[in-house]
Amino acid sequence: MPDPEHARPGLWVELSDTAVDAIAAAVAQRLEARLDELTGRDSPWMSTVEAIAYTRIPEGTFRKLAAEGRIPSHGGRRRLFQGQG
Repeated sequence: MPDPEHARPGLWVELSDTAVDAIAAAVAQRLEARLDELTGRDSPWMSTVEAIAYTRIPEGTFRKLAAEGRIPSHGGRRRLFQGQG
């Protein structure tokens, strides 16, 4: 936490972890919606759920293979998988 004597008015806001998580979730939803607008349905990128349906691999097996790196993916918490173009 900054020293109150050196903090500039209007530039410091303390947020709880819950508030930060809520803001992050809202930003992620907006980014996802914008990405959907930009890429349309022709995007080669799939969410985990879409990739499981696309490959028809059982969910547990798919997630295990992805965690082992045997199914390549990109991203962090929200993984994206690339389909055949």
